[in-house]
Amino acid sequence: MAGQIVEFAGIEGGYVRIKEGGLFSPEMVQSVELSPPTDTNKSLTKPHGRSRGRGRPKGSRNKQAPSGSLTPIVERRQGKNYPLVAGKRVPKDLAFDYPEQFFWLYQWTVWHEGKWKWMTKSKRVKYSRVHSVKYLIGQKWPVSEILHFIQTGAMPT
Repeated sequence: MAGQIVEFAGIEGGYVRIKEGGLFSPEMVQSVELSPPTDTNKSLTKPHGRSRGRGRPKGSRNKQAPSGSLTPIVERRQGKNYPLVAGKRVPKDLAFDYPEQFFWLYQWTVWHEGKWKWMTKSKRVKYSRVHSVKYLIGQKWPVSEILHFIQTGAMPT
């Protein structure tokens, strides 16, 4: 028994109960070493398995995300893929080299105060403006100015 590490399960009638089923009197137990639980999924700082960082980040009220993202899409209607492409369509990882072969969506996130969650919104982009919108996203322009450019085609001042 000396030097043996056992897992504590509780106290019953003045005896220390060990998980393996053995009983030891308190005189037999010389020292108790406490260690954190071995289950990594449960944490002492996260009650009931929930993270405390849910919802809107602090300090982001009335602020928009700095940019957004461009997503190439293909629509399937009545058994055909649109936009129609002569020959074979390039894979999506090469989409920026061939923007005319895809429909494009500009996507950004908005904090919805009434529902207390982030919502993703999107706006269709003409393929002729894809490279300009990609540049604006790379320069971290605000969402409102990128949307203005998508609608008017004029760079905001």
